[in-house]
Amino acid sequence: RSARRCAHRSQGSSTAPGAARQPRVGIGIVAGGDAPPALGLDLDQAFAEVMAACAEPRVGESGTWITRDMLRAYRQLHEQGAAHSLEVWEGDELAGGIYGLSLGSVFFGESMFSRRTDASKIALIALCRQLQQWEYGLLDCQVGNPHLYRMGAQQMSRQRFEGLLEKLIGDPRPMGNWQNCFMFEQCW
Repeated sequence: RSARRCAHRSQGSSTAPGAARQPRVGIGIVAGGDAPPALGLDLDQAFAEVMAACAEPRVGESGTWITRDMLRAYRQLHEQGAAHSLEVWEGDELAGGIYGLSLGSVFFGESMFSRRTDASKIALIALCRQLQQWEYGLLDCQVGNPHLYRMGAQQMSRQRFEGLLEKLIGDPRPMGNWQNCFMFEQCW
């Protein structure tokens, strides 16, 4: 499986702290010339920053559900290889992202943010494509909304959801850092 190959690569010295990392995967349409793509994508390069951005109060809201204890706990889960982030970059600026937990072949999307129009949509689509390439069975969006339904999310019964969880959490995927694991050339 693709995920196994990727995890095998990520256990080598190429992803050790301080090691050179692969360049970002670029997306965007550039009119002529050799200009860089408008946006870039990374996995697990800025987990804490993605969580912090998700924890910022949204427009019209005074608080956030992401507490300091949750930030600390998720950082520990990230260090253990269970929590992951996908980042959308505009140059060196973090433009959007999503984070969540990977258990078996299920990814539980916790939160996403956008500092640039549609950056969170790009993050979600990129994550879906990557998880599909790695043969994940479910991306749990938790709470449906018009934004997610427009992008293909589907509401399901609790019974179906629990049945999928029982099957898919037992379908192991390697744990570890997802840095340098993009396979977008195969799925875009």
